[in-house]
Amino acid sequence: MRDVLIGYAMLQYGGVMPWGRVIPNADGALMPSGEGAPPLDYWLALMARCETTAEVQAVVTRARDELAAWRRRPTPPPAGESLADLKRRIVEDGEGWTPQEVALAMRVTPTLVRNTRIEAEREVEHGRPDGSLVHGLQLLAAGLSLRQVERITGIPKSTLHDARRMA
Repeated sequence: MRDVLIGYAMLQYGGVMPWGRVIPNADGALMPSGEGAPPLDYWLALMARCETTAEVQAVVTRARDELAAWRRRPTPPPAGESLADLKRRIVEDGEGWTPQEVALAMRVTPTLVRNTRIEAEREVEHGRPDGSLVHGLQLLAAGLSLRQVERITGIPKSTLHDARRMA
């Protein structure tokens, strides 16, 4: 029985809200906020009315079961698609589609689609690798000028120049 008493004493089972009119400028309550009838008081009152040892044991068993229900963690959500898997699908399956169309098909926001495409160094509007910095560097390595690569990829010349210096 001692484990049940300690368990209920340590149990935090949610906040309560006072019913009725509350005056915002009134002095605070003398008693700490909390449940008006805590479960431990209920079980102790029930135990005080028991007449036999068998009844006491039945009440203790029910109190233990309720305490276990209070302590038990909720079941975890079902296993599903991770964020990394979703981003991979956005990049691979969403190529060629606008962010709005991909967002509608995959039940995400267009902002997530755009940010995922930026992370994958893809063109933001259609998800193709054409507008990526890697593609721009490949075109520079193939012998095109900064101005030509800027027109093809849409990446500013200064960004291409800095990336070429860093590579």
